[in-house]
Amino acid sequence: MQLDIITRIHDGENVHSSPRFVKESKQEIIYRCLRSLVKCIKEIPSEYRVKLTIVDDHSKPETLENVKKIAGPAATIVNLDTKGNGESMKVCYKVALENKADLIYFCEDDWLHFPGCLAKMLEAWKLTTVSSGNQPVSIAPGDCWWDYIPDKVRPCHIITSCILRHQCP
Repeated sequence: MQLDIITRIHDGENVHSSPRFVKESKQEIIYRCLRSLVKCIKEIPSEYRVKLTIVDDHSKPETLENVKKIAGPAATIVNLDTKGNGESMKVCYKVALENKADLIYFCEDDWLHFPGCLAKMLEAWKLTTVSSGNQPVSIAPGDCWWDYIPDKVRPCHIITSCILRHQCP
């Protein structure tokens, strides 16, 4: 089975003009989060072929060099011709459609991945796909900056094939 992991990076300013809750540079956040993703990729069972694509929205050359070192030689880096959140999303979707993987995982440059999380996601996807009669399954983690505001914790939702809705605590 093919798993495509597509992540976007941008080491520039925060487009929301809200303060970061981590007192590190954007580059350091990218590096730490990418290291956590790469570590989790290495834990994925061998039955899965994993392709990592990094869509770069005009990061500094130094950032890109470090990202290449962390991601390793098997990662594909796609550099955007134009700038912006919308443009990078279009490129991510284009890459996903071209690759035609069994499962596509979109993530962002500021998502930390806990050990084993991708393997658990794949296990859940596999079980749900089988139990749904091999219907398409969507596992869609949400990432909205306003969810990180203290005292405003919101639930996440997992929706699969419009037949199962589970609300996380």
